[in-house]
Amino acid sequence: MDMTFLGCFYGKYMPCFKNIGRIFSCLLLTACANEVETLYTGHRLPEGTFSLQLTAKVGDMSTRVAGGMEAWSGDGSELIAVRMEDNGQAIGKYVIKDLSGQAQPATGTPPLYWQSTEETTVEAWYPFAESEKTYQLSDQSQGYADLDFLYGYTLGNYAQPVKLTFYHQLAKVKYTLVAGKGITDEMLKIATVKLLGENSVKVKGGKLTETPSHADREIIPMMNGLSGEALLPPQDMAGKKFICVNLGNTSFYYTPQLNEANLTAGVCHDYTITVLHDGITVQLSDNASWQAGADENIALEENCIIYNGTESEPKIGDYYYTDGTWSDGGLRKLYPSNGTMEFLAKKPNQVSGKQVIGTIFALGHSPYDHSDYTQSGIGKAQCNGYVVARADVSTSSDYYGNVLQNEHLYPTDEDGNALDNFSSPQTDWSGYAYTQKYVEAANGNLDDKQYDYRAVKHAVVTYLQNHDKHIAPKKSTGWFLPSIGQLRQIFLVQHQGGYHSQLKLETAAPYFSSSLHYNQGNMPLGMSYVTQIKNINNSTKGYVRPILAF
Repeated sequence: MDMTFLGCFYGKYMPCFKNIGRIFSCLLLTACANEVETLYTGHRLPEGTFSLQLTAKVGDMSTRVAGGMEAWSGDGSELIAVRMEDNGQAIGKYVIKDLSGQAQPATGTPPLYWQSTEETTVEAWYPFAESEKTYQLSDQSQGYADLDFLYGYTLGNYAQPVKLTFYHQLAKVKYTLVAGKGITDEMLKIATVKLLGENSVKVKGGKLTETPSHADREIIPMMNGLSGEALLPPQDMAGKKFICVNLGNTSFYYTPQLNEANLTAGVCHDYTITVLHDGITVQLSDNASWQAGADENIALEENCIIYNGTESEPKIGDYYYTDGTWSDGGLRKLYPSNGTMEFLAKKPNQVSGKQVIGTIFALGHSPYDHSDYTQSGIGKAQCNGYVVARADVSTSSDYYGNVLQNEHLYPTDEDGNALDNFSSPQTDWSGYAYTQKYVEAANGNLDDKQYDYRAVKHAVVTYLQNHDKHIAPKKSTGWFLPSIGQLRQIFLVQHQGGYHSQLKLETAAPYFSSSLHYNQGNMPLGMSYVTQIKNINNSTKGYVRPILAF
């Protein structure tokens, strides 16, 4: 070969190769950077890379009360089921390995892994079960640890360990026998106590799915001298035989009056039973949060608000009527620090003669709601709360339609910079303001087909055409399309269980919001399940569930 040719070739073209090499290196680095950015900014994570790190607590105490699950024993015998929203229906089996509640995968079972960087729901329950089971509560004489159903959930992400607090799903009943007139201490020692009420439950995913309506079944409590306790399903025993004391061949019964035995999940109902020669008298000593019993030295990790259903002020979950009033929807416990709620297993009755149009899902004017309600029926800048409609606009899904061009339908800071409403949807609550912008853009006529603001039209117009009895009160905003943050809150309320699961939001197909993605131009946002935020394109079909403010 002619070496002169090689030398000329090298001298002439080598600078080109060097430039090509530099370009290739830059492309490679850019690709790697983009890949890292894709993996770690709100998208998919490498499979099997980030395992769930979990700490589970039941209250905050260092010793375990005999019979129940007041705290973990930490002896490796307690198995819990864990499920992550972004893992579909996969259930992990974890064991509590120490008194602090540190959990790890049970021997021979794989851990759960985070699938993406997005915040997702982590839920867990005790005892471990993968499917629905029926449990008998009739004999608790040897304790009730295996019947003390616990459930907890929280939002977490892959970057930090998840701390989860469990809450009791059954009510606890405690009693103490006291000798009254004509009864000696020796006579009292031979007395036996039985509780009456429903004594079986069906449990799925740590939550009660069904409580049969039998009010006369017997439950044998765990007894310790003149005291005893047992777990019962949530139920109201007012007007029904509830406590039976047997003394020799004679049985005495206690029938509670209104509010004397409204057994509530997570609440300890403590009774003092005075035994007389001709009957018994019963005094309700305390209705305390289960973990707050003074003699058990238990304290909740966070404050708990307890309701009894007679409140005059509205609360989350209440029925909302066409006349702008509300009534008890069954909320009995609220933990403000994490938003956890507990409802009655059986929904309360609606007010006779009134038309229910929705459920209150949030109270007070959200600090993230920048809507001005002055020109609405509310008549002032801030609202008192938010209501979700009882049904979708239609049972059939539809396309979103057109969106407003160059409108900032997302939250911004004081300088007008966009805030991330995709990774942090809770910061976006201005659904009413967004909807009003659509109405104004259509010159007040959403039926005008040249605009085709279909999703907004369905919320504002079509909903009342399909549900003509669900007329919003005059002192409200009327129905509008919720923002992504409001939509997220509705899903969270439904996720609490109880009858609010009957809100029946579809889980697979997305629900449309009035929010646009903060940095993707005119891309609307939707939501399915509890935490899955989605970008809506022209080929995506979804549902509309309107809301109002009052």
